[in-house]
Amino acid sequence: MNVKTIPNRVLQWRQLLPPSYRYDYFAAAGEADFEPGAAGYSAVNATYLADAALLAYAPPAFALQQYARAGLGEARFFEQAGTRAYLIESGELAIVAFRGTEVDHPKQFLVDLGDDLSFVLRPGGGVPGRVHSGFEKALDDVWDRISPPLARAVAQGKPVWLTGHSLGAALATLAGVRLSASRVGVLAGPPEAPPAGDSGPARTLAPLTEPSQAQFGVPPSGGDCRPPEGGTPNAPVSVYAFASPRVGDSDFAAAAGGVNLVRFVLGRDLVPRVPPRLLGFEHGGLRVLIGEDGAVRTEPEPPRLPDEPGFKDVARRWIEAARLNLFDHAPVLYATQVWNAFVAGR
Repeated sequence: MNVKTIPNRVLQWRQLLPPSYRYDYFAAAGEADFEPGAAGYSAVNATYLADAALLAYAPPAFALQQYARAGLGEARFFEQAGTRAYLIESGELAIVAFRGTEVDHPKQFLVDLGDDLSFVLRPGGGVPGRVHSGFEKALDDVWDRISPPLARAVAQGKPVWLTGHSLGAALATLAGVRLSASRVGVLAGPPEAPPAGDSGPARTLAPLTEPSQAQFGVPPSGGDCRPPEGGTPNAPVSVYAFASPRVGDSDFAAAAGGVNLVRFVLGRDLVPRVPPRLLGFEHGGLRVLIGEDGAVRTEPEPPRLPDEPGFKDVARRWIEAARLNLFDHAPVLYATQVWNAFVAGR
């Protein structure tokens, strides 16, 4: 297995924009198998899922052929109100890849941007805490179509893997917590519109079966949802989120620990740092950093500023913010760096 060439962020900037038709997808197929039961960070799973997240930007005519190459199962395409996802399913597992913000089509870009910028926290549909209202709307658009096959997969004991890049990563995270918190994750019905000016009550999710909460990585009522170091062992719902923005508040972030959530952050990518903590948003799960040298390491989320920060605290954060950029946000860079880290570790 050979490393892949990293596009130049300046001279080859057009190659950074998805969809990526020249990228060599699922190069591990036939050489290294996907690990359906893995917990925490799996280098081989990261390569498959980073490619799946990148490929979710492509149209079905191209993407379905490439998903077939992965040898992970039969692929299907779902799209509703602009939210796009691919489902790959076999007798052993189910994988869903959500598309991120569309940059190739101006009209869809504006729709996605509206979802991205609707960052009011509101009670989540069947999940603990409050969540980003725009992300929840985007997931709701496709949920009634994609949740039934996921519910069946969970009820059959199949590991479910959810992935995506950017907006797609946020949808994967929200879907993973929704599946785990509801045990099978099927909406009881469309929510009633709340009165004007009211965010409305949190919606409920109706389980199809009654398996134990422990089976789905959810602790008993009042228990601690945070995962042990390295993730939640034997969690049947797993999320590999690439370049994900923050999705919800601290209660939601704690619940995200009830799934096997692994978040990937490349270099100085700006998007994982928004929406800001000042608005009540927090990250959950295991953070995997991909350095500028391609090295992969796990590192906890940096602590919040103290209530009365000193000059050094504020200055350090401003310096860190000034170094952030959107070049490192490119999904093809995530897929390429994850692959190269996998090859280097073999």
